[in-house]
Amino acid sequence: DPDDKHLRKVEMEVLIPKKMREIARDEKCPKEVADFTKCCKDSGLKMIYKCRAENKALWDCLTHWYNDAEFK
Repeated sequence: DPDDKHLRKVEMEVLIPKKMREIARDEKCPKEVADFTKCCKDSGLKMIYKCRAENKALWDCLTHWYNDAEFK
């Protein structure tokens, strides 16, 4: 139905969360992404141990925005 304005299940469960992650990563948490990326490039294979703080900061920021109802 072309006049149907309801969201499909795939839009609600896949497309909207994907877009939220992209916006959060690119616009809301760019400092955390840059810090984590720099740490990984500088650390090489040791990044698993050396970049824990940057990884945690990145995930905390992304989780905050992903769980924000107003942002959604």
